[in-house]
Amino acid sequence: MTKASVHKTVLALLCAIGAAFCAQALPATAFASSSKLASGRWVKISIPDNGVYQITYDELQAMGFSAPQNVRIFGQGGGLMSELLDGSHIDDLQPVPVMRQNNKIIFYGKGPVSFTYDQTFSRKDNGYDTAGYYFLTEATSAEPTIAVSAATTASGTPVSTSIDYFWHERDLCTLSYSGRQLLGEDITVDNAAIDFYLPQLSSTSVNVRTVYAAQVSELAQVNAAIVTGGNRQELPYTATIAAPGSNYIFYRIASPQADVDLASLQQRGQLEAGITPTAGVINSAKLDYFIITYQHNNILPSDNDNQLRMGFPAATTSQPVMLPGAGSNVVVWNVDNPLAPVSMTLTQATGGRTFGHAVSADYAQYIMFDPAKELKHIGGYRAVENQNLHAMEVPELLIVTSQAFYDQALRVARLHEQVDGIKVAVVEQEHIFNEFSSGAKDPMAVRLLCKMLYDRGNGAFKNLLLLGNGTYDNRNIMGNHGKLVVNYETPGSDSERDSFTTDDFFGFLLDNSGRDIASDKLCIGVGRFTCNNENEAHNNVDKLIKYVAEPDYGSWRNNIMLTCDDYDDGLHMSQTEGVANILKDNLLTQMNINKVYCPMFPRAIDEPAVEERSRTSKEGKRHWVELSQRGQYFATYVGHAGPNMFTKQAHMWTKNDALNTSFSHLPIWTTACCDVARYDSDQRGVADVMFHKPDGGCIAVLGSTRAAYASSNDELNRAFVNAMFSYHNNGTMPTLGEAYKNSKLHFSGTNSNKLVFALLGDPAININYPKPNVIITRINGKAVPANGIDVYPMQEINIEADITLDGSSTLNSNFTGDAYASLYGHEQLFDSIRVISAGGVANYRKIYKERELLAEVKGRVNRGHFTGKIIVPRYTQSSTEPGILRIYAHQQGTHNMVNGELRNVRIKEFDPAKAITDTQAPVVESIYFNDENSFGDGSIVASNSTLYVRATDDHAINTQSQSVGNSMKVLLDDGQASDFNIKAFATCSNDGKQVDVAMPVTGMSDGLHRLTFTVFDVAGNTTSRTINFMVGQDNGARLSTPDIMATKGEPVTIGFSSNLGSMPQVDVKVTDTAGRLVWSTTTSSFPITWNQRSNSGQAVANGHYRLFGTYNDGTNFGGTPIEDIIIVDPVKN
Repeated sequence: MTKASVHKTVLALLCAIGAAFCAQALPATAFASSSKLASGRWVKISIPDNGVYQITYDELQAMGFSAPQNVRIFGQGGGLMSELLDGSHIDDLQPVPVMRQNNKIIFYGKGPVSFTYDQTFSRKDNGYDTAGYYFLTEATSAEPTIAVSAATTASGTPVSTSIDYFWHERDLCTLSYSGRQLLGEDITVDNAAIDFYLPQLSSTSVNVRTVYAAQVSELAQVNAAIVTGGNRQELPYTATIAAPGSNYIFYRIASPQADVDLASLQQRGQLEAGITPTAGVINSAKLDYFIITYQHNNILPSDNDNQLRMGFPAATTSQPVMLPGAGSNVVVWNVDNPLAPVSMTLTQATGGRTFGHAVSADYAQYIMFDPAKELKHIGGYRAVENQNLHAMEVPELLIVTSQAFYDQALRVARLHEQVDGIKVAVVEQEHIFNEFSSGAKDPMAVRLLCKMLYDRGNGAFKNLLLLGNGTYDNRNIMGNHGKLVVNYETPGSDSERDSFTTDDFFGFLLDNSGRDIASDKLCIGVGRFTCNNENEAHNNVDKLIKYVAEPDYGSWRNNIMLTCDDYDDGLHMSQTEGVANILKDNLLTQMNINKVYCPMFPRAIDEPAVEERSRTSKEGKRHWVELSQRGQYFATYVGHAGPNMFTKQAHMWTKNDALNTSFSHLPIWTTACCDVARYDSDQRGVADVMFHKPDGGCIAVLGSTRAAYASSNDELNRAFVNAMFSYHNNGTMPTLGEAYKNSKLHFSGTNSNKLVFALLGDPAININYPKPNVIITRINGKAVPANGIDVYPMQEINIEADITLDGSSTLNSNFTGDAYASLYGHEQLFDSIRVISAGGVANYRKIYKERELLAEVKGRVNRGHFTGKIIVPRYTQSSTEPGILRIYAHQQGTHNMVNGELRNVRIKEFDPAKAITDTQAPVVESIYFNDENSFGDGSIVASNSTLYVRATDDHAINTQSQSVGNSMKVLLDDGQASDFNIKAFATCSNDGKQVDVAMPVTGMSDGLHRLTFTVFDVAGNTTSRTINFMVGQDNGARLSTPDIMATKGEPVTIGFSSNLGSMPQVDVKVTDTAGRLVWSTTTSSFPITWNQRSNSGQAVANGHYRLFGTYNDGTNFGGTPIEDIIIVDPVKN
């Protein structure tokens, strides 16, 4: 079996396994066909904790209900939902049983925190919401009432006491910015003293559990004391907290508990909690919470919302409960099931009233109250609109967002509907919570909605986009997180290894998944826009629209960039070269592979105070920038990283680099490293910065949200590459989300490392790279021999190629479009890395440098045939190792791209007999900013503008990627600013005789400037041309449109804003991307309308246009930044 067929078999098996995993569905009855919220008037109320609540008729009328007697309550309250998809979840809103008395509704409310008893009480915190919620509506249907237990005849001695708890917890801070756990009072220096109240305390014997969190340098002892009635009693705690012992431990936890006999029956007192170093120092220490388990009399207090919890361990039907002094108004509910309380039948007895347990149980929970008195009050209320997610159609893409980002989510939906023709649904997260988690914020609600759609869709539901950042602070306790979109966080927060966020949680949709998410199988693609505010969301969507609605086709889509770190005996370089080999030899992409391997580049020599291996890799950084500006369809990084940079110490790509490097061709990025996309923290990682860069970075990135393991990282990265570039194996190209899903499905067993990798980006992006459908047939009029060809510097290479149909050698005569012929030099061996296989066998992996681009010329395919010409530059290095000739082409009017290559191209030494004679210098035909029609010497432009250049030559312009001294260049202000990678923005055409440049020039200062452009031909002849121009004042002037995406034929509204005191006269221009003027007008009255016609009155074609202008009010003048307008067809039917 060949290597290729092995990959095909493995992929086919993986797809079959994935299909088998994702074939399960809960019964159709698991989800209602329609939500109760679909009709009627509804009010949502909140409650802070567990207990018996009252809503008076006056309060109901204040809420807008005209008939309080007809108000019904629906919902389940709060508390974390089970993460297990076993069909046991309560779907939609269920009616709540109530009692009515004295013109008020009384019901048992379930708050956000749950408590359980096992000899002592413990709590299950809720890291997502601070309240429980219910819904009110008017209805005339029968109202569920509280069930009543039959009277019992227990004969044992009545028990007049029960157990209860006092719980104290304040969420004030975090030491990790991870997980669900927030911490309370600071005890680093001084003890914390917290009041407690134990109503109706009946026994001095209590149990105290105290939970501490601390960062210490060596060792510390925790301590606590109870103070009651002037007596201070130390608790016999012996727990200690040790140093972390690892950088992956944020802090350590101690949770001692002890029985203590109080000095007296004092109901009120204080608990003092502290920590003392026994060695080293305490860096930070916090009290998390404490719980006191105690026994009290079954007597209703008057200062505790007129209710009393009563717990009974080992409850038996033979043991009656006595309520001393209880009057006839007292009510007792069994709340073992808080959603269905049972009213106990009370019997008058000497000294009070009694009841019996209906059934024997290990533990029974009751609550006693007096409905005639004032009970707990709800926390707040608001009206909610009708909604019906249960009846929604199954979309291909579901977008979940918050109210703050809803408009931007609609723009994404419109984009995919109009451009891709897919069905998209946009849902505000609170609507999901309302129908699937009784209004409480809970990631399980989103997962349940996805489960419903997945089960109903029969494969139609493919991708989920979460549009809005996530946070460790889902409850917004720390502030500034209220606009964000829910994310799943692991319960703990103390360890990097065990505390993380994962959006995969929402895609685990198999029946009974959720028991162990590290082994669960992803059923849909999941991605997230990590925007924190409306402006970021708008920029993210603008970036997506430019990428999807008007794809920028060109030879950059045939480029791949692989980057890696130093250190670890070449491990990361070996892993990265392994990815290169997969792309080249296994997946047969025929794409050009560029490399920024840190060990290949020297470190800075101007950092003498820094140890050599820690110095900046400036040449590596420069090459990274050059390749990014040239354009890469796909890029990956392998090695050490952190929130601030890629590479351990070489500083090869930092957050500042990502912020300050602009380019228009956006790659899809993957990373096999640690902690570059910790989006749920308040600190943004370098990959996150790349995603948000409006004019650079990436269109999407597979990034790690925590520290991760190198071997598993590499395995996931290779799995993603195989899933993304799957055309060779299965003849299809997936969406980004499908590639993400399949890369995670690669892991058949338990693997938590994969969970810390998230997709930042739109999972519905269609992956689209060239198909290998180009056959180079003839060179210089002769058929290509099997052993390749010889070429020489200054030789004309005439190329002929055919475009074939998919999967065959038949000519595709329907293929017409632009094409690029690219000649690359030979590979140079850099190193050999010793690799130990899984079986312990040592092998050596050869590491090669990237090939130099010698020449690239844009040509044309007509009816399946390509002809073009390249001249090999004069100063080209010969080698016995072969170069490569590559062809890339794009079929006009479609998304179809193809490529092909001729590998065995031997580049010989210069031979005058093979060379053409070229003594004539190139000519700079035109050079201008923004618009050729209006630009002249001394013209006014904006500080951020686009430079356009056209130069011609009698033979060919030189565009070598690594040419020294013979490269085109730009000098601004006689060299004061010259760091321009102009070759990355240049396109050669007409057999190399013409070069066109469209290069953004940003950040220019106000005032007069001088710019000089220099160009060389392939023989080394050169010419220059200089222009002068004025950058006007900024004054905040900007032209804008309501949306970057415009529907064809619909007028485009253009507005103007500035910091000027009055409206200036503005020359408004719309050009195409080549700087050719399409439409213009001069006005001082805004808004104006462009009717999508040119100055000559012709309707413009779909495509990408640029909007800008200059302004003058007689005193102030300047230019506006360039804005984009992308015209697309209406929604496809």
